[in-house]
Amino acid sequence: MLIYKEQRLPGVVHLALDTWTSPNTHSYMGVVAVFLDPKDAATGATDNSGVLKYPIKTIILDFIKLSKSHTGEYLAEKLLACLKSFGIDLKVCVHVYSR
Repeated sequence: MLIYKEQRLPGVVHLALDTWTSPNTHSYMGVVAVFLDPKDAATGATDNSGVLKYPIKTIILDFIKLSKSHTGEYLAEKLLACLKSFGIDLKVCVHVYSR
């Protein structure tokens, strides 16, 4: 996975999540990380007020097969396990969940 370098990010990581069930009744949760990468500041542009705009990075962290009912507790357990596996469980600021 590509997250190896993101474990050293000096900031926070925002998440986008989605769960769904396929036509053959398999359930999944997708987890995407979104963050600003200050290391790319040299390639970033400035807006009209001179504020540096860092490039926004997105990475698919995981595509988790779900085996239980989609309760909040179960989804939180699966999400936390995913974040811990990448060492970013303490860097999460916001997540968006669409059902």
